[in-house]
Amino acid sequence: MSFQKLMFLFNKKLDKDIYVACMRYTPDEYTKVSLITSIVLSLIVPITLAIFTRNILLAFLSMPITFVTLLFLLSYIPKFVIKFRASDIDTELPFFLSYLSTLSLILPPLDAFNRVLKVPDFIFRETKKETKRFAVETYLLNKDPLDALSEVASTTPHKELKSILEGYVTAVRTGSNPTEYLVNQAEIYLKKRVAEIRVKVESLVSLMEAFISVIIFAIVTLFSLSISSEALPSLSGFQMMPILRVPRQFIALSYALPLLLALLFLLLAKFVQPRYPIADYRQYKYIIVIHIVGVALIFQLYQMQFSSWIDKIFIIDAVLLAMSVLSAIFDIKHQRFYDSIMTGFRAFIKDLVELRRAGVSPEEAISTLESRNYGKFTKYVKLLNEYLRHFKSLRDYIKEVVKEVRNYIVIPLLFIFVDTIDVGGTTVEVFQRFSMFMDSLYLIEIEKKTRLKILKILPFVAALIQFLTITATLIIFDTLVTTLGQPPITDRIGLTIYTLLTVSNYVYGLVMGLLSDERLSAGFKYSAILTLISMVFVAFGRVFTEILLRALGVSNA
Repeated sequence: MSFQKLMFLFNKKLDKDIYVACMRYTPDEYTKVSLITSIVLSLIVPITLAIFTRNILLAFLSMPITFVTLLFLLSYIPKFVIKFRASDIDTELPFFLSYLSTLSLILPPLDAFNRVLKVPDFIFRETKKETKRFAVETYLLNKDPLDALSEVASTTPHKELKSILEGYVTAVRTGSNPTEYLVNQAEIYLKKRVAEIRVKVESLVSLMEAFISVIIFAIVTLFSLSISSEALPSLSGFQMMPILRVPRQFIALSYALPLLLALLFLLLAKFVQPRYPIADYRQYKYIIVIHIVGVALIFQLYQMQFSSWIDKIFIIDAVLLAMSVLSAIFDIKHQRFYDSIMTGFRAFIKDLVELRRAGVSPEEAISTLESRNYGKFTKYVKLLNEYLRHFKSLRDYIKEVVKEVRNYIVIPLLFIFVDTIDVGGTTVEVFQRFSMFMDSLYLIEIEKKTRLKILKILPFVAALIQFLTITATLIIFDTLVTTLGQPPITDRIGLTIYTLLTVSNYVYGLVMGLLSDERLSAGFKYSAILTLISMVFVAFGRVFTEILLRALGVSNA
């Protein structure tokens, strides 16, 4: 049995998967690369095991296991690539359909489909690969365009795109109007997108609820266990019952695990977010510097001596608060820029449509509108007018804009707009159709943000529950040990407990920002609020908890 047949035993559709995944390898080349990779790694792993374990037999037995395991994983890598491609196409599809349906009002739909080949990769990265296949099937293999489109539909990884392409082929062959079909499909897909967002929001809420449940259980259980570990030997007499003390390694794990869980959910939150062909990370340049300085300062402060652990906690919390506030300022500045761009762009298109209805030419309308205030977008209206006056390439205009505006809502819509002008689509009907698509996409974003607001409540609830529960546990054990003449447990482990609670709350804010606003930097304003809550609880939480315990009938609190 050849090596290629062995890989096909693991994945019988390997050759098709490689094709659909748009990998640069042929099946033969991919199997050769997989063979070399598997052989090399199956030698490295046993050698590493032999060095660290000094067990030659174990190292020898791990060789075939490693080889087969790697072979199995490599045979399924194309399937993972297909899933990523499908996810990316899902992100691009609303704009892709808007582009096709708008240009089909001016050009034959197949010409509009071919025009995607010239679109920059930062607009349509994955859907462009489908049009390349169409071009290859049509112009190199001399297939009928409809047959070529059917072939593309059968190999695309996105089910919705497959259905739309197959429907287009059917519409043409049955004599229907293909332009009307594309316009209707774009409208239907945008309506479906709203329903999909509602489902996605429910899944995100479920993820956040799971996160809050797991993190509260972990912190309350593990921290209570570490508190008990400190208290029980004092209550029973350490010399008499040393077995009551939990091993230090387990206590260290109980302190680290909640923070690790918070970081794990942060990664999960990032994983469920869509990937965009273009994104803006410029605010992180400053945020990273702030956090490097802040974390170094916290480590220094933690090792210094203070009059009390509460003073040390306050200083550490103050540093965290400063880090989060400064980071939030850069994020708010970033968000205000894009809010102004999106609002200004939408207002510009609406004004342009009204001027076109009045009979003003597109060039004259844009020249008139450059004197109006569209916020941050005013600059790009003036730049567009300059490009039109000097007959410069409008695609160069997009490349100029994308250097500063890296937003995957504004840029694709702006590209559709200028490309429509470039092919002569300056009629009122075309501009109205484009305005309708833009409004639909904007409303989708507004609905998504509105529905995700509920996520912002849960971390604050979690922070309050954690502080109340841990503080109540400390108060109860402090009351017990002090009656026996022992020092309070809080004096021994209060610094560690409350520092970790504060840091965990800081990460909760980042999770909240990533889930509700789809960017990590948006979480710093929530981290600032949660850090402030932590400081209030360190100062007044014990008094408040004692009052609450007395109200519940715990008189010895």
